[in-house]
Amino acid sequence: MYQNKHIGKLGHHGSNTSSSYEFLDTYRFDLGLVSVGNKNRYKHPSLRVLADAKELGIDLLMTKDVGMVEIFSLPHLVLVRTASGLIGIL
Repeated sequence: MYQNKHIGKLGHHGSNTSSSYEFLDTYRFDLGLVSVGNKNRYKHPSLRVLADAKELGIDLLMTKDVGMVEIFSLPHLVLVRTASGLIGIL
């Protein structure tokens, strides 16, 4: 049976104030997207947010690591492709 997969974007580059444990626990994304620059001066994403996502079993894709992320949705199939060449099926 097909099971819906949930993809969510963590707010404000994965900062402490925008992606609380309660938020992540409520939505339990299968895949979380973090739009964040490499070596940014604010040190986003927050280490606490990264630890919370790991504890909750949320896989993360960060633009600083994989570049642009494209998501293609078809009936019963979600494809994810990144600028760095990663391809995934949810």
